[in-house]
Amino acid sequence: MLSWIAFGVALLLTAGIAAGLHAPATWLDQWLREASRNGVRLADARGSLWEGEARLVLRVAQRAGADAPKGAAESANSANDRVKIGAKAEGISTQGGVVVPGVLQWRLRPLALLVGAPAVELRIDGLDRPLLLTWRNQTLIVPGGKLLLPRMEFSGLGAPWNTLGPSAAFDVSWSEMLIAPQPGSGAASSGELRLKLRDVAANISPVQPLGSYEWHLQLGPPLRWQLSTLEGSLNLQAQSGPDRSIRIEARPQAQVEPRLRPLLSLMGSREGDVTVMRIIP
Repeated sequence: MLSWIAFGVALLLTAGIAAGLHAPATWLDQWLREASRNGVRLADARGSLWEGEARLVLRVAQRAGADAPKGAAESANSANDRVKIGAKAEGISTQGGVVVPGVLQWRLRPLALLVGAPAVELRIDGLDRPLLLTWRNQTLIVPGGKLLLPRMEFSGLGAPWNTLGPSAAFDVSWSEMLIAPQPGSGAASSGELRLKLRDVAANISPVQPLGSYEWHLQLGPPLRWQLSTLEGSLNLQAQSGPDRSIRIEARPQAQVEPRLRPLLSLMGSREGDVTVMRIIP
């Protein structure tokens, strides 16, 4: 009797290990969907949970407590939720979100966690070198790097982006970042990230491009960030405040102000000589 029980346990363990080794890549999409509240998805995922590739899709994340849209529980590879690739140029926005140009490839090495070695390897077009993530002493270590992305359109994010029709190319750079989860207080972190938006344009604007901008993020605590204008006809300024709301001030150059009035009226409300756009998370 005991031998049959032992045989059954061994059979279950073998089946569990085999299922884990052959876990599909769509499992990672499901995990990202839940962790990001449907803000990050993997389309056309191929391979396994441990080594695979997919197209990275950005969406507007749902607020906590919001009802998930119909079909959100399905994988991004299902017939109703698939992002169509190939019919148009890379980076173009779709109804399902914005497709990041290039193919994201990953490789997971769970045994590396035991010795504090890089456990996750990420690759995507435009990345200066493979990104190797390490988990050591209860801290996620992200090495510094750079990522260059060609022009992307953001109409697929829904309102108000589908009206404004914004697009830009991206230069992203970051220092080594350390992220240590803290129970009940988010995460203690260090490092900085710079996001340059080059030649920002809007479909409804007669002035093309509007300008180039930089978003500088310093991890905390406290978390601090600042948006500044590098060049262009429309000056944008914003910085972090005591609360989580964001106030963006837009000031056009005098010679283009009449031509930008329709765009500014959609962006926000007029306060003196500036247009103010408020974003409440």
